[in-house]
Amino acid sequence: TPTNSPTNTPTDTPTTVIIVNINKTASNTLPHSRDSITYTIGVNVPFGTASNVIITDTVPADLNFVSVNTPGPPASVSIISLPTPGPTAGTGTLLVWNFPTLAPGNYTFDYLATVKGLTQGGKVIVNEAALSYPQAPVPQVAQAPVTVLGDYTVRINVYNEVGEIVKTILVTKFSEPIDNISLQSSNTLVSINDRIDIVYQGSVIGTWDGTNNLGDEVSNGKYHIKIDSIDLYGSITSVSQLAMVARHLAHVQVNIYNETGEIIRHLAATVADAVTLTNSFMVSSNAFAPSYQGGSNSYVNITLGDGTILPWDGRNDNGQIVSNGQYFIEIKSNDGQGGDSIVTKQIAVIHPELTVGNGLVLVYPNPLSVRVNGSVVNFAPNSSVPVALTVRVYTMAGELVENVRGNLGDPLVTWDFSNKRLASGIYILVIESTDASGGMQRQLTKLAIFR
Repeated sequence: TPTNSPTNTPTDTPTTVIIVNINKTASNTLPHSRDSITYTIGVNVPFGTASNVIITDTVPADLNFVSVNTPGPPASVSIISLPTPGPTAGTGTLLVWNFPTLAPGNYTFDYLATVKGLTQGGKVIVNEAALSYPQAPVPQVAQAPVTVLGDYTVRINVYNEVGEIVKTILVTKFSEPIDNISLQSSNTLVSINDRIDIVYQGSVIGTWDGTNNLGDEVSNGKYHIKIDSIDLYGSITSVSQLAMVARHLAHVQVNIYNETGEIIRHLAATVADAVTLTNSFMVSSNAFAPSYQGGSNSYVNITLGDGTILPWDGRNDNGQIVSNGQYFIEIKSNDGQGGDSIVTKQIAVIHPELTVGNGLVLVYPNPLSVRVNGSVVNFAPNSSVPVALTVRVYTMAGELVENVRGNLGDPLVTWDFSNKRLASGIYILVIESTDASGGMQRQLTKLAIFR
């Protein structure tokens, strides 16, 4: 008789969970520019041996990396200059410690860095270290932020020859006073594109482009770029350099006129070097169809002689899309030395949908006899697309009598003037037909009313 053997239940072998902790401190949390900071990274392995532990630390761009000290167990240390591609992309220096194994215990890793000169006061420099190892699902991160002290308020102003401030370039705090500067690459602005860099100990601390605080170009002449450094007690250290402006500039105005000679759009006013601005300009098309929805043919580009591109979207100064018709683009320029020029080009605004069947609005009865027809005038749009009508009624003297509005797609708009005591005579109708895209056509006609 076979003997049944007892079933053996396997015993689970406990798995040791490896834990590694990281922290980070800075020896100076309130440094000045050029001060040294020792960063200390602490690692704790409470039990078990950790393997393939990697510590990374990106030294921020506001710090200069000096040296690294790695006591304790052997490790390979890599010092990599950034920027680099990938997840560690950035600027500064990347430090990488790679430990094949770490036995239980506490470890510290130090490195030395200095705060770069002219780092602005109040700036918080966040330095972050990350620890990863195979048993951890996500890296641990430790930070050691420091705040740079600014003991000096530094102001950079540009003064004209009578001592007035024309431009404030910079107001900030630094750890040190600015006691000397140089102007690069030149101290003279001869073109609208020129810039003067204000340099202190090899660093650009400000730039002047020849404009005032309103953004307007200053006139030619002598100017003084002055730097004031004010300490915590109000004592001022000042240094200045002479700058010159000697430019030959053209002031350009671009306007759009309708057929009656009215300016319907003040398109732009710009300034350019007179030597590069020719008297000619180009338009991207001689006809277009403006639309509130936009589109490739809903605007034109006006290209000036110096390459400046000014788009016109077919709107007037009130933001309304203009009606079908001929318009004129006018370029006025003055070179600042008495040389004036005016150049014009013609352009057509065409809304194809509104020109079907001439796009005319039928007005009836016209003439109107109050005794026969009553006091109602009908306006019927003749268009292949839905339009909204706006009809303004004027006397021959130009006095507005009525403003009649319809909705988009109304087949008929009526005007009942029974509540008005209109005299017999001729009235002027200004009729505007506007489609769904904003295309508009204007029609002028006369209405005769007899009592």
